[in-house]
Amino acid sequence: MTYKSILALDLASTTGWCWGEPGQRPWLDSVQLAPGGSVGERCCALVDWLDDSSQTFRPDLIVFEAPLPRGQHSGIQAGRIALGLAAACEMFGVRKAIRCTEGNVNQARKHVLGRGNATKDDAVAACRAAGLTPSTHDAADAWVLWRFAVMMRGRVQP
Repeated sequence: MTYKSILALDLASTTGWCWGEPGQRPWLDSVQLAPGGSVGERCCALVDWLDDSSQTFRPDLIVFEAPLPRGQHSGIQAGRIALGLAAACEMFGVRKAIRCTEGNVNQARKHVLGRGNATKDDAVAACRAAGLTPSTHDAADAWVLWRFAVMMRGRVQP
């Protein structure tokens, strides 16, 4: 299946996003999700943002960074936030009948940047080389996921 409109998310308290149609120049930025709020408040902020943004972007695929990348361990609170935001994203996709899938950031970086161990700084540099101006590292990572989804025609595998 070919997707016409893809929204990619680097889920975190500051969520990077990249939206566009394959073959077109994408839009990217980041959004603060209830700074200092609870996991539930941040999930609500994400769903509210998704609801507003989906009316503008009209995605038929949402791809988000896998909440627990292989080989990485983080604190309990960071893990709760990552898992909660991933669940909120999937819940939104179900409610709006938008396909929603996770993408492994290392796999995306390998395909888009040439190596799986590329850094957020490498993602920013690649964005700039593509003529884009990411507002944050998170926006650049979202662009990497978006580019990966475009390359894979939406067949993103976690």
